[in-house]
Amino acid sequence: MEKQIQRAITIVTFFAVILFSLPLLAYTTENVFVVVIDGLRNNEAFEDADHDLIPHIWNDLRPQGTIYTEFYNDYLTTFTTPGHMAIVTGQWHVAPNLANVVSGGIYDVRPEAPTIFEYFRYHTGKPKASCLVVTGKKNNIQLDWSLEPTYGPNYASLLFEGGNDTDTYALLKTKLEAHHSNLVVVNLRDVDEAGHTGDWVTYTGAIKKADELVYQIWTQLIQGDAFYANKTTMIVTSDHGRHDDEYGGFQEHAGMCHGCRHVLFLGIGPDTPAGLEIPERRYLRDIAPTVGEFLGFPTPFARGQIMTGIFSQNPDPKIHVYCRNPRVKIFNGKVFVVWSQNDPTDTGNEHVFLMKKDSADMFFSNPIPVDSQKARWAFFPAVTANKDGLHVVWLDGRALDGIHDTWSVYYRKSPDYGSTWENEQLIATSTFESADPLSMEIVGEPEIISNELGELIITVRYKRGSGQNRRITSFRSADGGRNWVEIMVKQDNFSPIQYSPITMEGPKEASMVWIDLAPTPNKPNYYNWEVFFMRTMNSGTTWKDLNRLTNDAGYSYLPMLAWGGRKLITVWANRDPSGTPWKLCIRPSTNKGWSWGSVLTIPLGDSSAWQPAIVWNSARNEFFMSWTDYASGVPDLRSSTSKNGVNWSMPVTINSQSTNIFRCKPHVTSGDGLLYLVWEEQVPGAGDWVIGTASL
Repeated sequence: MEKQIQRAITIVTFFAVILFSLPLLAYTTENVFVVVIDGLRNNEAFEDADHDLIPHIWNDLRPQGTIYTEFYNDYLTTFTTPGHMAIVTGQWHVAPNLANVVSGGIYDVRPEAPTIFEYFRYHTGKPKASCLVVTGKKNNIQLDWSLEPTYGPNYASLLFEGGNDTDTYALLKTKLEAHHSNLVVVNLRDVDEAGHTGDWVTYTGAIKKADELVYQIWTQLIQGDAFYANKTTMIVTSDHGRHDDEYGGFQEHAGMCHGCRHVLFLGIGPDTPAGLEIPERRYLRDIAPTVGEFLGFPTPFARGQIMTGIFSQNPDPKIHVYCRNPRVKIFNGKVFVVWSQNDPTDTGNEHVFLMKKDSADMFFSNPIPVDSQKARWAFFPAVTANKDGLHVVWLDGRALDGIHDTWSVYYRKSPDYGSTWENEQLIATSTFESADPLSMEIVGEPEIISNELGELIITVRYKRGSGQNRRITSFRSADGGRNWVEIMVKQDNFSPIQYSPITMEGPKEASMVWIDLAPTPNKPNYYNWEVFFMRTMNSGTTWKDLNRLTNDAGYSYLPMLAWGGRKLITVWANRDPSGTPWKLCIRPSTNKGWSWGSVLTIPLGDSSAWQPAIVWNSARNEFFMSWTDYASGVPDLRSSTSKNGVNWSMPVTINSQSTNIFRCKPHVTSGDGLLYLVWEEQVPGAGDWVIGTASL
């Protein structure tokens, strides 16, 4: 960019940022094992008064360790792949509506956030054999490395596929003898496989066998080996449970009932109190930062909290604040920013907040709560504004019947642009599983856009029923958000996510892009992420002109749209399967998406670049694009401009103050002659993430 960027910088958080360094306490633990009993319903584990099916875990291991009685997989669908990804990354999986990486084919779906293996190797410099995954299920064959550019395949773990639990144990024993890995994750598959048969005897028999093998892992492979004995911590948990009896019973899972969400947790090792039972509610995503605490490495992209209760020497008990998913909108000379963040007095919650300011003001208002905070989780907010007021939508996990948490899309309007608010409206909700466990339907995160004629809310519905259909649907309001009509956009059998809608030239024109799993070229029965496009020319009454914009063997990821200068531009990040650096790709259209030009790659050198954000800056008659860039070795923000969407200026760094600052996930908007950027920000070594903003 030839001209210097003029910027006013604001860093926003609801609570004070408190920095901390790597663990200061000296733990005896030098190795950590995480053993996952796949699909064990807690009814047959800790909730069983007799504990007949887990005698070793309950009678032999529990008295030596600590258990959490309120431990949950608490995010949308409860499947094996997203459950394990939450365990190893400390984040809920980015594609929650995806069942498993193996489901009618191989789906190339890696975690977006770094795994504990990558963190460990990055910070210790240890070789690949120091980290080991042995999985009985193919559903976990992509746990070895993530998409995050700082880490990736250069810091992968060893990964081996076993079979039934007996074979997996034997394979684990062989690999431990060969490598003596420091960080080990084991998946025992048979309980889940047996549960799906619907045969109670087979299911309970598999639980007893898993209980025996967990005991052998502890007594023989850990305590029976001088390398591991008395300096290894073992965590035992499950990736998901199974339906409660009133919702179809133990044969199936993936729903929202207590039985699907509630799982066991046991920690045992030299630094863990003996015989302790903790009723505090905790989550799968808390395991990753807890492992990091034991082994002395940070987990900066994790969003869980350290499970302080399983440490005899309690680490820093601070609950870290995570501000995330910021969105920004400009209207009538005002700037509005929404985001979600957790409460530092509770180990598990998230809520939506707004801040606003006049464009000429230096500082934003104090954070304003948007959701009623009746839910444990309220996140993925989106915001727009028009003549009717300010409009915010979000994904909400409140219990609609007063008993069972569910997932819903809520909408709230402020006719005076953030000072007063109308009541929340329930736009779409999930269908809770019934006696037919395949009847459920779960909604995903929403987007919202508006024009002079009304608003459109876009969301995904995931249906577990026939064909496991996923649908993108829109909700149209023509009366300022009072009433809404649902309209189908697209339906298929895969997993549409990351959808990004915009308005175009006319008052009725809108378009959207998203990624979906699609057949990979030259790889039969193999699917990867590709970019798709649709448009509406009548304010969302109908959607048409489906275009597949990418068709290659790599990841096409995080697509965004911009309209201006009589051009429609799609930008996305691309990475080939080998794990080479991410690059930014662009495809232009001169006829509002009816057809598309060739794919262009923005020259950025050898560093990775992903998470693009793009907008048309009408004040300067140019496209402005920002992205997360790794030229400095850590995630930071860079930008470029283009008059025609084809030729782009040399990238410049935005607000570069220190290479010790992480900045990522930008979102940009323009209006009233202004350009505004927001992002997530963390200083390495700090446990908190805040929202950064810049006027450009």
